[in-house]
Amino acid sequence: TREKGLVPVLLPSREVRLLAAECWCTVGRIGCADHKFERHGKAGRARWFGRRPKTRGIAMNRVSHPHGGGKGGKKTMKRGGLRPGPWSIYGKLRAHHMKTRKSTKKSW
Repeated sequence: TREKGLVPVLLPSREVRLLAAECWCTVGRIGCADHKFERHGKAGRARWFGRRPKTRGIAMNRVSHPHGGGKGGKKTMKRGGLRPGPWSIYGKLRAHHMKTRKSTKKSW
C-alpha cells in the first residue's frame, strides 16, 4: 500500500483504515471532556480565574447607577420610572438642560 501512497492507521475502535500518506490527522478523544460542567464552588476560586464580582445596581448609590439610592430594600425606584441615562439622546439633552422642542414648530 505504500507504493500507492496509502498508509494503514489503527483507530481507537481497533479498526484499520487506509489514509493518504500526505494527509495530516489527529486521532483520539478529547481530554477532560467534562471540564465545561465544573463549578467554581466559591467566590475565591472564581477570582483565581479572573472573574470580578458583580455588584447589583440597587445596592449602589444614586450617582453610581440608575437603580441605586433610597432607603430600604425596594426592588426598583418609584420616582416615575427610570430616568434616561447619559447613553440615551434624551439623557444627553436632559444633562445639558437643552430644549427638546423643534424650533421650526409653530406655537399658536
